[in-house]
Amino acid sequence: MRSRRAEWRGRAVPGAGREYQRLMERYRRRRTRKEIGLGPLPSGRGRRGSDRIRQVDVDTALQGGAGTYQKICTGRLRPSPDLYMRLAQLLGFSREDTVLGHLELFRTEPVLPPVPPSPLLGRLIGGQGEIACAITPDGRRVAANSAFAALFPGGGPPANLWRWALFSPDAERVLLDWEQAWAPRLLTEIKVMCRRAQRDGAALRLLSEVEGDARLRAVEETGSGLGGAPLPLRHPALGDGTVHLLTARTAGASILTFIFEPGDQEL
Repeated sequence: MRSRRAEWRGRAVPGAGREYQRLMERYRRRRTRKEIGLGPLPSGRGRRGSDRIRQVDVDTALQGGAGTYQKICTGRLRPSPDLYMRLAQLLGFSREDTVLGHLELFRTEPVLPPVPPSPLLGRLIGGQGEIACAITPDGRRVAANSAFAALFPGGGPPANLWRWALFSPDAERVLLDWEQAWAPRLLTEIKVMCRRAQRDGAALRLLSEVEGDARLRAVEETGSGLGGAPLPLRHPALGDGTVHLLTARTAGASILTFIFEPGDQEL
């Protein structure tokens, strides 16, 4: 197990006044001692003890070396990714500010707990003229419009788009040339979505099933996902044609828009 002291080591940051430093100080001034697990400061002459958090109190709450938080705030020490996330949690950062500081420090987005999709996604998807749906990272359908439902005239749209596309025999009747055109891109798209959701149990279970499936392991991936790729699709009402998929991420879900072009298309 790494020692607490090892977590506090890092490279010096040139200069001070960086965004993540301002965020830490702003949130520190908003928090109370009780919120970070500390009692009030000692009072004098019968006065009530102060509830403000000093910089040294942050070190105490994190069980780190004395003076380390001050060094981070003045740019003399760069926190590790793990320490930054612990500080963000202790000081009560919002999700957006946690991402902002992480991007500035490490140029990557942090792994955050999953959040439920917006209940307004139904209105957004329902107003789309093109075929559209919203799904969670593991493929569970959150919202779909009537154009999407029209792809499945028999029993209606699947509850889980990824499971239908990978494991249902019906998928190959809609997603033409499944093995060569669709499967390689589907696998890459699903793996990227699930890897991004590293704290989502359902996404991790799907990823485990995909990696354990012998048929899917035999598919040779191309390194490209679904976005923008022209793919052959059989529309129950419009016949065979080409579909272009556009993907967009939002909180707790991804929006998939299918631009369908009927008729023979050169791929």
